[in-house]
Amino acid sequence: MPPENPMMRKSLVIFCDGTGQDGLISSSGQNPEPKSNAKTYFTNILRLARSVLPHSEFPDTRGMEQIVYYQSGVGSDADFSNNPEKGSQSLQRWGTAVASKIRDVYAFIAANYRPEDEICLFGFSRGAYSVRKVSGLIEKIGLLSPDQMGMFYAYWQYLTDPKTGVKPPTPSFYVPIRVIGCFDTVGSVYPGVFTGKIIDALSIKDNALVPNVGVALHALSFHENRSKFMCTLWDEATKKPGQIVEQVWFGGAHSDVGGGYKDHELADISLFWMVEQLVARKLVSINTKFIAACRSTNSHRVGWGAFNPHNAYYDLSAAQKYIIGCEDRLAGKQITRNSIFHQSLRLSPLKLTYPKDMITLDTLHKKFNSGWEPRFAELGKFEIKMKDEWSESPMFDEPRPTFEDESDITDLLGLDDIDWFENSTSSVFA
Repeated sequence: MPPENPMMRKSLVIFCDGTGQDGLISSSGQNPEPKSNAKTYFTNILRLARSVLPHSEFPDTRGMEQIVYYQSGVGSDADFSNNPEKGSQSLQRWGTAVASKIRDVYAFIAANYRPEDEICLFGFSRGAYSVRKVSGLIEKIGLLSPDQMGMFYAYWQYLTDPKTGVKPPTPSFYVPIRVIGCFDTVGSVYPGVFTGKIIDALSIKDNALVPNVGVALHALSFHENRSKFMCTLWDEATKKPGQIVEQVWFGGAHSDVGGGYKDHELADISLFWMVEQLVARKLVSINTKFIAACRSTNSHRVGWGAFNPHNAYYDLSAAQKYIIGCEDRLAGKQITRNSIFHQSLRLSPLKLTYPKDMITLDTLHKKFNSGWEPRFAELGKFEIKMKDEWSESPMFDEPRPTFEDESDITDLLGLDDIDWFENSTSSVFA
């Protein structure tokens, strides 16, 4: 039962971005083509993080402080065995460097959480994988006190390999997770670039929904076709009584759903869905005017849901194609007869700009036979409002939201090229 004064409570709202994504230095856009060396743009995680109100406006928690923690995507840190990551982009893609991100998020929550606080976790790609592992870590060892944090790595080692480290104690109190919201979780961790072996890091099953999670939300990419970017769905067979799980398929490739392309009309739709879930379920108070204001200004060019998805495999270099491989999510058995699709997929093009190795709803009809019909999730009030305003140019009562550009940091540091800076620092700190 909440305390009489909700202002004594707080909500820790955590956001973990995708691989190579740093919303604090994302491009605002000079490169119109999403080739393999294209710049990245702001993600849904960054936009969502910036939209969180300082205090809850829901009746039951009105006045409760909402504290935001934003974490950039996987970089050159440490792997699951605490070995320094050597700056290899290939190893970053295979996810072992995500370990230090998990540690950082856990440490922030452990240092700031008090009983009756709320914990809300959000992530995209590897960031979604991170927050899901954090929820499992909290369920396994609880939240360590400051005097216990010195044992964190020993506990971590035990969870990674029970033959090493120290067995963690049973958690002294239950720590619930209010909500986990994910954009296209990429969760497979490979011990090496060319191995097909997948490990369940920390002895936490990648597809398991841990019992301390109240609401689990997952926006999934229908058109992603890179085999090493296959998504990790929650196994709903692991759902406990009272848990809510919503996993919905959206049109677009991985970064069409989670954000990262200059043309973010498809990412807007998945963002609106996530905001709808948070507001309608009274999970996190969101500035919906901010969300509406940072939607695409080009959405009027094509109807709602009708934008052509990116062909992510096509955008790779020959070397990347060899390493990453090609497989759509129907062939990978992630899309099934019982999958739930977003209403916008009804209008997704059946004739694609780059159709090679891509699927459409027609592909599913052929696969599942003529009697099969897709199941579509209902739109919420905010989603309907955004759909109705889709063809209109965004109107702003205040200045349009802006996001940092790479040129801002290069100008600040007196550098001509951010790539030169990144290459130099990776060699210095490797």
